[in-house]
Amino acid sequence: MKKIMLCFTLSVISCYAIADEEQLERLNYLKSLTLAQLTEVEIKLDDVFDVFDGLIKGRKVSVASGVEQNTSQAPAITTVITAQDIEAMGARDLDEVLESVPGLHVSRSEMSYRPIYIMRGIYSRDNPEILLMINGIAYKKMEGGNRGEAWAGMPVQSISRIEIIRGPGSALYGADAMSGVINIITKQADEIKGTEIGGRVGSYQTTDAWMLYGEKNKDIEVAATLQTFDSNGQKGLIQADIQTPLDRMMGTSASKTPDSVNLARQGMDARLDVAKGNLRLQANYRARRHVETGVPYSLDADGWMRSDRYGLDLSYKNQELAKNWELDTRVALYRDFDVTKMRIFPAGSMGLYPQGMGFIGGGHEQHFSAEGSAFYKGWQHHLLRIGLGYHHEQTFGSTYIANFGLDRQGNVILPGSPLVDLTGSVGAIYPDTINQINQFLYVQDAWKFAPHWELTTGLRYDRYSSFDSSTNPRLSLVWQIDKDLTAKLLYGQAFRAPAARELYSNSPSALGNRFLKPETLKMGELALDWQTTSNVHMSLNLFYYTIKDKIAFVPQNLPNVSMAGNVGNWQGHGLEFETRWKINNRSSLLFNYSFVGVRESKKTPEGIESSSLENIPHHHAYLRSDWLLEKNWYLDTQWNWISKRYRNDDDELDLRSPLKGYYTFDVTMRYKDIRDDRWNIAFGIKNLFNKDAREPASVNIPYDLPLEKRNWFIETRYRFK
Repeated sequence: MKKIMLCFTLSVISCYAIADEEQLERLNYLKSLTLAQLTEVEIKLDDVFDVFDGLIKGRKVSVASGVEQNTSQAPAITTVITAQDIEAMGARDLDEVLESVPGLHVSRSEMSYRPIYIMRGIYSRDNPEILLMINGIAYKKMEGGNRGEAWAGMPVQSISRIEIIRGPGSALYGADAMSGVINIITKQADEIKGTEIGGRVGSYQTTDAWMLYGEKNKDIEVAATLQTFDSNGQKGLIQADIQTPLDRMMGTSASKTPDSVNLARQGMDARLDVAKGNLRLQANYRARRHVETGVPYSLDADGWMRSDRYGLDLSYKNQELAKNWELDTRVALYRDFDVTKMRIFPAGSMGLYPQGMGFIGGGHEQHFSAEGSAFYKGWQHHLLRIGLGYHHEQTFGSTYIANFGLDRQGNVILPGSPLVDLTGSVGAIYPDTINQINQFLYVQDAWKFAPHWELTTGLRYDRYSSFDSSTNPRLSLVWQIDKDLTAKLLYGQAFRAPAARELYSNSPSALGNRFLKPETLKMGELALDWQTTSNVHMSLNLFYYTIKDKIAFVPQNLPNVSMAGNVGNWQGHGLEFETRWKINNRSSLLFNYSFVGVRESKKTPEGIESSSLENIPHHHAYLRSDWLLEKNWYLDTQWNWISKRYRNDDDELDLRSPLKGYYTFDVTMRYKDIRDDRWNIAFGIKNLFNKDAREPASVNIPYDLPLEKRNWFIETRYRFK
């Protein structure tokens, strides 16, 4: 009987073997096992999703220093999220992934529900304080310093991994890496290994489709991805908007509320990655169409945005340039085109705007960057990195058409006037062309000055054509107490460059200020990373920071007019705790909790005022479980809790009650046969218990921004061999 079982087992294994080296090695290994050992062979959860072993014992990160290293030794507080992690979670969009990161909460903007990444309590409505990169290239708009109003999300199928710095990153990455850095690394040919097609349908008439292709032919690697999405958007109810109280006062009925928020969107993301030897060429195209405007001031079913982005990136890496030298260089160019049509007040507002008050505006941006860095290994116990670069960004081809503000001659446009083309005139809100040049130089040294001790120091100098310069140091001391316990003491400085909107805006309600200084941050951190047992991992981070010269639009003496200024200082402190527990070979748990408190000090005519900064969640908890239920069946659950938030609006008196906290519970069931590795089918429900979850809005939207109620999706993937 035992011989029959042995023969049967080996026959099954042979049926699934194919002619690549990795699988043949696995087959030979299994053939070498005894019968007793063979009966113990089983599929484990980590064989499919690596939710513990792959992320804890072997996790690597390069965003912290430019060198790939284990996260426990990296000179920063980092998080790594892999493609397997994303798949196990059933995440459909980048924002759903980032909500699992300790210390990071994804809030929402009134304008198109664009995500606001609140990292350690640091945020603003435009959210330029966190640097988002894709394959090391900063993804931001010159106008607002953020990801753009027509961001409309990022599909996740092409993502290989996400590396996140929680804390200052300007010593390596320059401007806008104040609260953190998010670097999205897309899949290359050796990860795709063939062709995969997939699709998803779900609530709100949502459809997604994608195709991935990767092949290595001799010394050339080619990867190509195409992802599309189309959705009518969730239909959360907006009970009142800025027009609602005006209707009460004027006896009109112009407001479209109560009605659902406008969040329909369409988009496409395409990428091509070609590598040969030390050279790599990456091209990308990103399109957004019919992106509805959300509810910026009032509901507007006719408002829309569109965006096109073309990018090209050529890099050269040589690890053997000369004795003890490595070289990493890249040149990148990308162009953006955006256009927005929006009504600030609806038709019939105040009896003065029969066609509504609104505008059509858009323009082009071009970003060119060239950067080179070199590593020197010739000094014992030292790894020296030096780098320099050049970045030129400009806007051009601006268009502005409106029926409010100043006309082409500088006269006030009367209420009820038709739309007027104000492009290139004194009535336009931006100059036709804006140029900004950034030149930078940095140096970093990692010094292993004693066994189990490493000191990383760094300094970066940035010179801008718009506001002079900024110098930012970093200091990291890492102590490997023993093989399972690491302590870190970190200090860093960072800055945020004023955006074009804050420097040059000529909007009637928000004037720019060409004398702005950059925001600056100083942060200290203490961290512990502990592998308590072979199956339990814990980390604890404590931090304290100060921010000076916070940029905000400040009300002026004229009615409804504000101007950008350096008007505030912040002080923040908090902690982040995370643990992973591998319960057994079939189940794993992840839990994290974060706390943050922030106070703001501002100059007023009465003196210095200090208050607690609100509209941020002081407490945030996240729990995720992964289970291998039966052969090929996997269950993931996620519980996300956000504490209540008090009101704090610098522009208006806000007497609303605190925004209550909420929690959501998501579940994903997946079928995946890793032996055959062809079909992959999932069914998921988001917000299973149908909670009324809301994110803060200005007093113009008194009942805040409703998030998705209970919704579902079905996903299918097929891999060709």
